[in-house]
Parts: sequence; structure tokens; C-alpha cells
Amino acid sequence: MQKSENALCVDQYVSYRHNGIYKILEICNRDFGGNGSKKYYLLQSVYDHNAKIYVPADTENLPSAMKHILTSSEINEIIAQTNQHGFEWIEDSTEREQKFSKIVESGNKKDILMLLRTLSSRKSLMAQQKKKLYSADEKLLSLAEKIISEEFAFALGIKKDEVLPYISGFKVQNS
Repeated sequence: MQKSENALCVDQYVSYRHNGIYKILEICNRDFGGNGSKKYYLLQSVYDHNAKIYVPADTENLPSAMKHILTSSEINEIIAQTNQHGFEWIEDSTEREQKFSKIVESGNKKDILMLLRTLSSRKSLMAQQKKKLYSADEKLLSLAEKIISEEFAFALGIKKDEVLPYISGFKVQNS
């Protein structure tokens, strides 16, 4: 069965922005704030069952905010495509933060993995020099790790703390 990017249904798992992996519990009409009834998706976090959010179905950026979960083969393809690849380091911290933040906001897992590789590599280089990453870079690194770890762990059926070793140990088959 072919997945349609727009077809979202109850019991489906989705990646919502950079907040994590959610299960669609319900598609319902609600009246929040007395502005009339609107259609919402009720989402529940797969990693924190107490975390539930309502997402308006008529949100303009819904297709980019709520995405289907990658399959294990798609994840392996992304890892293979980005193997040893990252982004060029931008020396200007303001410009770097703007560009790297846009990458995270895009939700593109291939780009986020490349960003993760870039920031991790830079962190290692800085540690060798007895220095630390700027706090903005550290926050982006943590967010990229969370995004990649949660979705990859869910799709691959492994624990979140096993994802980075999985990526590091990934060998490209038939290259």
C-alpha cells in the first residue's frame, strides 16, 4: 500500500515538527476558546504517554510539520548517503546558527543527520583543543540527536541510545 503524504489517519505514527514521534489517537472536532468547532488531530507521544497535543488540521504548514515515519530501509539509505558527509563549517556564529536552525526546522532527516555529523565532528575537534562548542551549537547538536535518535529508534525497533552506535557502525552494502 502506497503512503500518501496527505493521508493521515487514526493509529498512524507521525513525526511532529522536532517534538518527536506521536501516534494519532483521534481526529476530532473541538472548540477551543469559543471560536467555533475546528478539526484537530489528537497526538500522543510514543516516548511519554502523558504528552498529548491537539494539532489543528487546517494548519497551513501541516504537511511539513507532521510527516510519516521513515521506514528502516529509508533510514539505512539516508545513513549510506550521508556516510562521512556533513556540512561545511560556517565560522560566523550568527550565520551558522541561522543556517543550522533552518535545517532542523525543515525536518529533512538526511540534512539533520548531516548536521549531526557536522556538529559532532566539530565538538570532537574542539575537545581535542580543550575547548567547547558555543552554547547555540550545543543546543542544535542536542536537538539533532533527539530528532534522529527518536525516529530512527522507533523505525528500526531499537533503543534511542543504540541509534548513534548503529549509525557509526553502519556499513554500506554493495557499494
